[in-house]
Amino acid sequence: GLASKGELDLLALLLKHGLDPESTDRKGWSAFLVAAASGDLEAVDVLAPYANVSVIPVCLSQTSFTDCKLSLW
Repeated sequence: GLASKGELDLLALLLKHGLDPESTDRKGWSAFLVAAASGDLEAVDVLAPYANVSVIPVCLSQTSFTDCKLSLW
């Protein structure tokens, strides 16, 4: 998908114009879940306002997002 290919600007534009953020792949994974599972915080940031979930970043470091994990509600 666009999120996994680094096409975040295009993804944001498509979401803004009605792309269904809840659509899933053959395995039942949405783009948001793929981004969260892979730790892609930039894609999660783009997708979160459109996804039907709450996201809480859990960071081991206060100075870097590289040590963050995502907790989904």
